[in-house]
Amino acid sequence: MNSHEKRHLIAAAAAKLLAQQQILDYAWARHKAAEAAGVHGDRNLPDFAQIEASLNDYLELFNPQHGYLRELRQRSLELMRMLAQFQPHLNGALARGIALRNATNTIYLYTDSAKDVLFTLMELSAHYESHDVRLSFQRGREESRPAFRIHFEGTAYLLVVLRADDRRPPPIDAVTGRAERGIDMATLQAELSAELSRHQAACASRSQQIP
Repeated sequence: MNSHEKRHLIAAAAAKLLAQQQILDYAWARHKAAEAAGVHGDRNLPDFAQIEASLNDYLELFNPQHGYLRELRQRSLELMRMLAQFQPHLNGALARGIALRNATNTIYLYTDSAKDVLFTLMELSAHYESHDVRLSFQRGREESRPAFRIHFEGTAYLLVVLRADDRRPPPIDAVTGRAERGIDMATLQAELSAELSRHQAACASRSQQIP
């Protein structure tokens, strides 16, 4: 088995673990899959983007999640509307079309004062945990930013508070390795509307085929 085949095997096994546990811990899943396959050394390990691609394929094949994806994205849009003053952007796997029930979903907020976010969460009577997260930016720069962990309608979210000058460029996504701004409310609403239209058209087509 060559290195390419080993990486593909580990990515597929890691994707299955993530789907079974309904979490998005790529590092844990890669380690467990490599250990089970008896593979050692970083040279034979897939990167996170490969694992996420395999996860998407696995979910499409074995656990179609279109309904839950729409539900979770709609829920996220509702939360973003409550935080609209901070120009929220949905980021990470959910922005790329992957929804897992035990995953923590990321939303970027923009403000020069994390206290403003804190006061808003208090006004919403939201239970939160505050801490700092370490983010990577271009040219190898790493900096900490404040963040809040909350649960909204049974779903975990990480609200990362970015500065206005973090927009260009935004932080580097740990999975894609690129600076990812995510999607704003208007884009998310447009994608939800388009998906609903496709779903309604598919339902109408199936009903017409019934004798």
